[in-house]
Amino acid sequence: MPWPLISLLATVAATLAVGWTVDQALQRIAARQPSAPVWPLLRRCRVPLQLTVVSGLLLAAKPL
Repeated sequence: MPWPLISLLATVAATLAVGWTVDQALQRIAARQPSAPVWPLLRRCRVPLQLTVVSGLLLAAKPL
């Protein structure tokens, strides 16, 4: 059955979607408040966020 492959692809797609959404939100916030030094630091958290999301989704999909 291709279920493991389908769940892996769905996990990767969901992770990319969450990462893109967070990145877009941070870009909009940074554009409104360019003097805030915290936004470039938050953008650097994109990869750790995506790793956390993919780990959580893979653990959630494991029983399936």
